[in-house]
Amino acid sequence: MSITHVAYKSKKVRVGQGGRVTLEDADFDVPEITVTKKPLVYAQTYYRMVYQNDDPDLPVYYYRAGVLNNSYDKKTKNRIDEDGNYAPEDFIMSQRSTTYDDEKNNGSHTNIMMQVFTVDRAYVTKDELKQLKKENKMKMTYQNLQQFERGHKIPPLPAEIQKRINEAMK
Repeated sequence: MSITHVAYKSKKVRVGQGGRVTLEDADFDVPEITVTKKPLVYAQTYYRMVYQNDDPDLPVYYYRAGVLNNSYDKKTKNRIDEDGNYAPEDFIMSQRSTTYDDEKNNGSHTNIMMQVFTVDRAYVTKDELKQLKKENKMKMTYQNLQQFERGHKIPPLPAEIQKRINEAMK
């Protein structure tokens, strides 16, 4: 008969022998770890804004995208901006879309789409936050942002909008 236990080395014994069976430690060499409370919540976000209207000559007239490293101090309940200063606004991530009528342009309709995606998050210390921000800096080129979108599985913009933006970026 074989006796096994996750924390001990397996051992074969004869049934009916009687007596006591002693097992040896499995000796997993698990290092000692220290658990500490981490005061900050970190979230890396990707945002994009598209302004478009129903004018066929200029359907997309403003596009902006980028990556932000946000953090939130759990104790003070304040958001910390890119420079490490407390920011008064709330720590909110969302997707918003709105339409308004532009009377100056013959009553055309302008649609503003703003999307914010959280792509990474963690509980961190101040030193870990500094390191994350340093590691996550990237040059804000259109090609880098497209690569970032693909790498983080950000849903693509509608094909027609993407086509117009690609044409404008050439």
